[in-house]
Amino acid sequence: MQSAERDGQLQAAQEQAEGLFHDRFPDQPVPEASLIRAVAPSEWSETTATCMTEAGFESHVKSGYVETASFPAEQELAQAIAVYQCRVSYPIDPAYQQPYTAEEATYLYRYLVDTVVPCLDGEGYTVPDVPSEGTFEDQLNSGQEWNPFDSLDPGSEEKYMALMAACPAKPAGFRGN
Repeated sequence: MQSAERDGQLQAAQEQAEGLFHDRFPDQPVPEASLIRAVAPSEWSETTATCMTEAGFESHVKSGYVETASFPAEQELAQAIAVYQCRVSYPIDPAYQQPYTAEEATYLYRYLVDTVVPCLDGEGYTVPDVPSEGTFEDQLNSGQEWNPFDSLDPGSEEKYMALMAACPAKPAGFRGN
């Protein structure tokens, strides 16, 4: 990826964060924030939780998502500022958000079908409606990526997390995971 293209995508991410901030607080000026470093998808949640905690909003990662402890209603603006600043300071590196190549799509499809689906079956879960490779590739680059976990209901978050640990949805090291 060219530097100018990367910079443009980072700018677009900042503008998206500005839009989300203004959706909640249209009368407030955009907070000051600048890029510290772009991160890999595998480190985004932990980096964001740390950033939020450092900004005064206790946060942790749960099920791959950032959860922030409850806070008083009068701190809603301050919390939104922290969210904005963390998004701008630590965006996901655009290199990981490029369309999948045909080789990457094939590799991911084979991993899901040949590794994840049998793993889930071994854990007692049947994955219905596995798409064809062509359908998978079409969906992958349109933002409608098939995920064998989407149709599962393990019954609790703890069981879901154990299932994700036993049968990772992405191969280690694949696009920053």
